[in-house]
Amino acid sequence: MLIRNKTVYIFDIEVFPNVFHCSVKNTETKEITHLEISSKRNDLMKIVDLFWQIKTEDQKSIWNRNYTTDLQFNVDKIMCGYNILHYDTPIINYIIDYHQIMQYKTYREICQSIYNLNRLIITSTDGNFTSWSKWKYKVYFESLDLLTMLYSQKLRVGLKEMQVTMQYHNVQEYDGDFCSDLPVSEIPNMVSYCDNDVNSTEALLYRCKKDIDLRIAIEDEYGVKVLNKDGVNIGMKIITQKYLEKTGQTWNQIKDLRSPCDRIDLSKVILPFIKFETPVLKSLLTEMKQQTVSPGRKGYEKHFLLDNLEYCVGVGGIHSVNKPEEIILNTDEVLIDCDVASLYPSMIIEHEFYPPHLGKEFLEVYTQIKNERIEAKHNGNKIKNETLKLALNGLSGNLQNEHNFCYSPFTVMQIRINGQLLLLMLAEQLIKVGATIKQANTKWPLVF
Repeated sequence: MLIRNKTVYIFDIEVFPNVFHCSVKNTETKEITHLEISSKRNDLMKIVDLFWQIKTEDQKSIWNRNYTTDLQFNVDKIMCGYNILHYDTPIINYIIDYHQIMQYKTYREICQSIYNLNRLIITSTDGNFTSWSKWKYKVYFESLDLLTMLYSQKLRVGLKEMQVTMQYHNVQEYDGDFCSDLPVSEIPNMVSYCDNDVNSTEALLYRCKKDIDLRIAIEDEYGVKVLNKDGVNIGMKIITQKYLEKTGQTWNQIKDLRSPCDRIDLSKVILPFIKFETPVLKSLLTEMKQQTVSPGRKGYEKHFLLDNLEYCVGVGGIHSVNKPEEIILNTDEVLIDCDVASLYPSMIIEHEFYPPHLGKEFLEVYTQIKNERIEAKHNGNKIKNETLKLALNGLSGNLQNEHNFCYSPFTVMQIRINGQLLLLMLAEQLIKVGATIKQANTKWPLVF
């Protein structure tokens, strides 16, 4: 496969106290190269020669400019893998950094040094990589991480689970001990296992061609690098870029802005026009207005029956409690999936739900993005339509991310609480005209 006329190489590494191995596959020629540091051989300089494509002393400058397409590298390959940004790449960067010292060390000393970094990475807690961030953020080669491209952080799965999901023909686990020395006689089995991971990653790569093409189109349209980004992060890249253009600010000026709060009074969240006619919903509204919750999904939750269907509402959203069933319609009945189009984006714009620390300029940017999406949809511009959809839908999740400059728990609660109450108003009116609600969910259609 070629990406921007650059050959994609799939790689995977295995680390033991006495062995370092790297399998690299050229997706064009299908050739697999084995690079190893062990008692059998020392391919240290071959590893460095293969991966060290971007040679500059100013790594900090590269990282600060690496989020835009203004920074281009004159290289002929893209190194691709699964979860490489969090594991494989820092280790390779470490080897490049210290190869001049390592070349005078024994194979055992080199492997032990790499193994120590490997343990540091594996045992570090989520989001806490201060001790090895130096190698996480260095840019010695262009890369594509299929894991970070496909999944947001909370939804990520391991390669073996991915192999099962895509029904790969050989789901292989390695039964050796990565914390102990690898016997020389076991090296071929380990290499075979590593090759299988490389081959399955290549299969995944080709399945992701549409996702890759979309990201390349986004980079060309908006000038931001998103090849390694999932949908939510792509959306935030676009919002951020447009907000900076609108306000004339720099990233450094906004990156630490937040609107934190410890407690949220729901009576201040709920829109004044929300009203119900049904006693159970009137009672629910009264109760919700008496609640004070903390940021996050945990807190208030309420179960109730409405027209013989159990509902659950809370700080995370609304859903009906359904058991598996078969619905057989009479001749005078019809089953309808009713999906409220762009519920959250429409609420954000209509009711002016935006992070207070970013001002109304943020709302203007968000409104502009929605209008551009509508225009793109009408004009048949699928790429732009899908891109701007990611930007619109990705905001609500980042509003509750304390590491994001949009962080505003109160705004999140405005969107989520009012969103589910508006759906209940719709359900109430449907019941009033004779419909029977079969299923309801904030993120799925209302079925009646």
